[in-house]
Amino acid sequence: MKLKKVLLVGGIAALGLALVGGFGAVKKQIAYARQTVQSWTDEHMDPEQEIKRLRSEAAKLENEENAIKNDLAKEIAAAEKLDKQLKSLRGAVEGERQALLAFGESIKDAEANSKKVSVGKVALDVAEAKKKLVSDKNTVVKRERMLADLETSLKVREEAKATLYGQLNQVQDIRRTTAAELDALDAECKSLKLQAMKNKYHRDDSAVGSLRDGMDKVREKLTEKRIRVGLDDGKGSPDAPVTESVDEILAPINGGK
Repeated sequence: MKLKKVLLVGGIAALGLALVGGFGAVKKQIAYARQTVQSWTDEHMDPEQEIKRLRSEAAKLENEENAIKNDLAKEIAAAEKLDKQLKSLRGAVEGERQALLAFGESIKDAEANSKKVSVGKVALDVAEAKKKLVSDKNTVVKRERMLADLETSLKVREEAKATLYGQLNQVQDIRRTTAAELDALDAECKSLKLQAMKNKYHRDDSAVGSLRDGMDKVREKLTEKRIRVGLDDGKGSPDAPVTESVDEILAPINGGK
């Protein structure tokens, strides 16, 4: 008995570990616990109480589901923030890139026509304009790298979201199937209990047979007493024909008239 109890406790403990190591193992642990419960006899345990305890253990899956939902909510919020940043940065970087290319074309034009390069209200010679072009190019390159890093971060967030969605679906499926398994166990337990009662009380030498015999004897005794009371009243058997007139029968009701 102790060995079986250790095996059952071990099975439920393994179920808890399976939540950490992987949801796939949970179903196996539930199946193992189910097999263990079914293998026990009434001499060793109360199946109804054990099923109740297993429901309590299975309820811990809700904590795991809530933890996944919390992590998923964080990833969704972070992904939405990154997406907004990316949309804004993409537009800005693309504008800076186009301005850089246009500035390069203006430098080439100034260099070909031996003239200065206009930068706003300032006119720069070609050499100074090229220095500015290099500086602007470095800035755009940094901004594009920043954009690429944000895109990578968003990709990671989206992958994390997909993983968490998968885990959430899995733990919810496990909760449903586990509840169904335990409901089936409960129904089986009640069915077996009912069948045992029927078997017990429908044998020829059963307690119900004795009860019925006892009830028949009580009915017979009551019949005897009813007849005896009738004899004391001088009326004979209560089942004998009525010999009084209607007025005699109703006399107690009519005030003795």
